[in-house]
Order: sequence, then structure tokens, then C-alpha cells
Amino acid sequence: MADKWIPLQGVKRGEIHVQVTRKVPELEKRPSVDPESPLTKAHQISSQMKQMMIKVQYLIEDSNLEGIPAPLSELETLQDMQEEYMVQLLNKIKDLVGIFELVAFRSRRSSQS
Repeated sequence: MADKWIPLQGVKRGEIHVQVTRKVPELEKRPSVDPESPLTKAHQISSQMKQMMIKVQYLIEDSNLEGIPAPLSELETLQDMQEEYMVQLLNKIKDLVGIFELVAFRSRRSSQS
């Protein structure tokens, strides 16, 4: 942060402290709970996976081995979907990191001038 000296008129003694901040333009705000967001979808899929694992556990405890393939297949499908949403989340995180780095760069650059 660079010091800026501004001459004051009519001041004989004392101190004036001024803090100047630069307002960063706000990014487009979205609702915090978006039902179509990858985070929400990943959470829903995770819950469904837990339910399928519990179902498989009950089938094993009941010795109903014939019923196991269907929930295991569903579990595999859910895992594939979860991986897809996790990749989308990672891409969103990378985008946000890029935005923050750009803002930080511009902030450093403007404070040096």
C-alpha cells in the first residue's frame, strides 16, 4: 500500500488519519441453495448412495443374495454421477481461484501506482 501525501490548508497542528480503500466490483450473486447446483446434486447423490449401501447391507443380513445385484448396479450408476458432479465442482473452484487471483493482481497493481 503506497502512502499518499495531501497538503492541508489552514492546519497549524494535530493529526488527521485517513484510510482509503478501493471497492472491488461484486460478482453476480446467486441464491445460496440452488437445487440444480453441482454441490446440491453431489449431496443428493451421496445420500442416495448411503441408502443403497444400507439396502445392500439389509439384503446381506437377510441372506437375500439374489436381490443384491440391482442395488449394486444402482450404486455404481450413482457413483459415476457423483464423479461427474465432483469434476464440475472442481472446475467451478478453479474458476473462482482464477477470479480471486485476478482481483488480487489488479489490487496489487493499483496500489503500486
